[in-house]
Amino acid sequence: MLLGVAFWLPKPFVYLMSILLFFCTGVLGVFHASAVNTLIIKEFTNTAEVTAMVQSWQSAAMLIAPWMAAYVIPHVSLSHLFLLDGGMAILLIGLMGVLCTPKSIQRFQVFQNKS
Repeated sequence: MLLGVAFWLPKPFVYLMSILLFFCTGVLGVFHASAVNTLIIKEFTNTAEVTAMVQSWQSAAMLIAPWMAAYVIPHVSLSHLFLLDGGMAILLIGLMGVLCTPKSIQRFQVFQNKS
């Protein structure tokens, strides 16, 4: 989302902000991956299945996102695309925070071992 704002800055600042924001994205991605893997190991007994499911969703998102951006970009500017992307991410994270309560995760029996 900040990258969308950075594109409105004068050119020398756009380059510096882009480098800084992409670097921060990579660093935060490492923290996110570590947190997700820690959660999977602590909460699920069959970590291989859960990890495979997480990876498949991430791969699907990486496949679909460029197609969606290619559809949207003729209608909006590049900065609007990044603002839209950031806004959608915030909405999805908020929706997951509301829907993924401990009670709902316990009821979700797909990843639970059957004894």
